[in-house]
Amino acid sequence: CHGSGQAHIDTRLNGLENLEGKRDPTIYNSRYESIERQHQLCEQCHLSGEARALLPKQSWDTYDPRMPLDEYLRIYAFPIKQDQANPLGVNQAFGIASHVERMKLSECAKHSSTFTCTTCHNPHQPDESSTYQNACLSCHSNEKRDHNEDILTCEISHQKGNQNKFCFECHMNRSGTNDIPHVKMTDHWIRRTLVSSTELKEPTYQSELKSLLPSLKPKFKSYKDGLIGLAYADLVRFNRRSDLTGKALQLLVKAAQTHPHWPEVW
Repeated sequence: CHGSGQAHIDTRLNGLENLEGKRDPTIYNSRYESIERQHQLCEQCHLSGEARALLPKQSWDTYDPRMPLDEYLRIYAFPIKQDQANPLGVNQAFGIASHVERMKLSECAKHSSTFTCTTCHNPHQPDESSTYQNACLSCHSNEKRDHNEDILTCEISHQKGNQNKFCFECHMNRSGTNDIPHVKMTDHWIRRTLVSSTELKEPTYQSELKSLLPSLKPKFKSYKDGLIGLAYADLVRFNRRSDLTGKALQLLVKAAQTHPHWPEVW
């Protein structure tokens, strides 16, 4: 999360302290970054997608959080088709490492300029139910609603006998995941109404992979085909998706012609 701490340690061992309230130049701290960059810090682990591909000259064991994640790798998934049965184009089931992707579906995240993983989770302390509850009530309280009628509270639900429940118990689904058996996890898509498992319908997926990270920066645009080709190739090798072999080969051959010194595409 913080990258190399050697400069931070050396500075402290030499008796030098950072000025209180000032940014410490000896250690990386994402709190000073944009919301998207804060998300990316967690997306290293909590956004798996269907497949990943490293950008050229990167390796899986050298990531430094000072580097934007989208300059290190690409994360891909097959989008879900929007139709009458699924107007949102969203899978009701969820994967074990889909936390950030699911969180971004929430109205909380869509309509807040400050909502991040650390709104609910303190990375330096164990989680507690009261911590989550306080995060919800920091917006969804009667006091806040007096100033903004668009904010929803749970007064009606509480009147029906749910006053002893935490917000997340009704608004965040907890169940098994669609990719790892024998586990129970919390879906990070925060919703007013949850869908029961008996109502789940198998979604229809689109046929082309799509990146879950921001668009490639101009200096990396020429690697686009190769990166998607590597993602398809991984799905062929590790997920037994032999139907994607043709797509993988077509993209990798094209990338090898454009970048003959890019060893991974060979």
